Amino acid sequence: MAVALWLFGDVRDAFACMETTRAAEGHLLDAPATMMWRHQDPPLHDVWDVSLALKMRVRTDYYASHEQFEIQGEEGLITVHRCSDRILDEPMLTLYRDGEVRAFHNIEDDWGASFAHSTRHFVDVSPLRRQGRRLPVTAGEGWIDGKVMVSEHLGSETYLHIRLAGDLDASIRASGVTTSSPGDRLGIAFETAECHVFREDGSALRRLSVPAILPDSDGKQTRPAEPQRAAAS
Repeated sequence: MAVALWLFGDVRDAFACMETTRAAEGHLLDAPATMMWRHQDPPLHDVWDVSLALKMRVRTDYYASHEQFEIQGEEGLITVHRCSDRILDEPMLTLYRDGEVRAFHNIEDDWGASFAHSTRHFVDVSPLRRQGRRLPVTAGEGWIDGKVMVSEHLGSETYLHIRLAGDLDASIRASGVTTSSPGDRLGIAFETAECHVFREDGSALRRLSVPAILPDSDGKQTRPAEPQRAAAS
């Protein structure tokens, strides 16, 4: 879904048909499932099929799943044959155009590398970086305001895709079911001391404060004392 949002923009509406399957360990899986959504402009239709094969052996360095997607244009097709797995020995990406198929073998296709590349891309295209602006936050506590564009309920958690000021996008993971829906305005509060900040090359900056929960000498978790705040007169 993230690829579709990046390529085709905001979603107009969405529909889904989902089943629930209990795995051998006892937890529930939202599969098999089929989801369809329409983008606003252009009004393209996307389909996402999720199948379930609990007995299938998957060659992978990351997740025991197989991801594959296809993008159909007016003049051809682009197919990404795998993401986090190594089931298929086909080229990572193929392009069909003008009656010919081109295979691309020299693309970096390691799933783990995508996290570093996406961080660098986020820093490069961020309006906050291009315009030299900063998020409107204060020391200790942060507060930003945004509009919910997409709400993805994934069983035990929900992902909210937020549009911030300056057309900056952010994703928020919430527990369980949230009442927020596309179009709602949402205020987001966060502890700036708990933020993870990265350099342009993807490396992390050292955090200047201790975590909110610390283990004591007995192994128990305790919170540091709250700082005293003077009342304004």
